Amino acid sequence: VNASYAGRETAVLPTSAKCEYEVIDYSININVDRPSVYVDEYVTVFGSVFDGRGNLIQNGVVHVVVSNSTGVYSQEDYTIVNGIYSKNVKYPASGKYNVTATYIISSTQNVTSNVDFFNVSKIPTITNVSVINSTAGNVIIDVVVTENVSGQYVDPITSGTINVQVADGEVTSYPITSSNTTIRLDGINTTDEVSVSIVY
Repeated sequence: VNASYAGRETAVLPTSAKCEYEVIDYSININVDRPSVYVDEYVTVFGSVFDGRGNLIQNGVVHVVVSNSTGVYSQEDYTIVNGIYSKNVKYPASGKYNVTATYIISSTQNVTSNVDFFNVSKIPTITNVSVINSTAGNVIIDVVVTENVSGQYVDPITSGTINVQVADGEVTSYPITSSNTTIRLDGINTTDEVSVSIVY
């Protein structure tokens, strides 16, 4: 900043002064508590806002945008309480998500955070097959699909579809309606070994 005084022609000499200063903008950060979760698990999105002097903004509103590979997944306002904005959110779709936050300082000024990421994965499963009847022409199997995350997800799957292929034949789909799915495999009329492919 430069300032100068022109003086008065007959009595006072002109003078000037100069000073420099740095304008420090507001800042905002954003974080997630878990970088990787399974479908329908909660992720906590949180962060803080600081003014130009580094003081924590104690209250206000932050606009948070969550995006994935298809575009904007959600956007909503988080309230700052005691210097922190935070919300637990459940994500039903797998994929990689990124989150950003914007603090509105005024109608003409705002500040946007860094970008943070988290991944949502499908729950792994395991498929068990038991042969109930191995008689040629009347082969019956029992299929049980179970969540497969030790100590966390071990429940049986009770909905969805099982695709079955006998040898090189066509794939046939069977709905899962309970913890056990009993299937009669038509067309096995031999006592020789037959390969059966079962996919959930």
